[in-house]
Amino acid sequence: MVGVFNPATNSTVVRFFSDVDLNSSNIIMTALLSDLGLSAGSKMRFAVFAFDNNYTGVLTDAIPAALGAMSYKLDAPAFFATEVPALGVPVNSSSIITVNKNTPGLIESPSQTGLLLMYRDAKSGREADAITVIP
Repeated sequence: MVGVFNPATNSTVVRFFSDVDLNSSNIIMTALLSDLGLSAGSKMRFAVFAFDNNYTGVLTDAIPAALGAMSYKLDAPAFFATEVPALGVPVNSSSIITVNKNTPGLIESPSQTGLLLMYRDAKSGREADAITVIP
């Protein structure tokens, strides 16, 4: 399950199941913008922390605010894809997507350096591709 905790109200909202394969280190966590206190025109600032949840509980990776907060404006991405196949791509096939540069988004969403493509039910080690875009 995906829970969004609001420390100001001390309340949690749970609306969605997480989307994860048991043999993957990737997870898709869906949340409503309104539950996050955001709207379509909001600019998000965030840090990322990853912990070893299996064995040690130790912080293993981080993009902390001290290194310069990550930021992304929801209605002004730096890059976006068009012509994405809505229903997926069959096994042993391919598809073309066009990556577009959004000039205002380069300023509004400076943390975005490309696109992350995530695949459900993919082979182990092939669950995602990070596409770096050089403007």
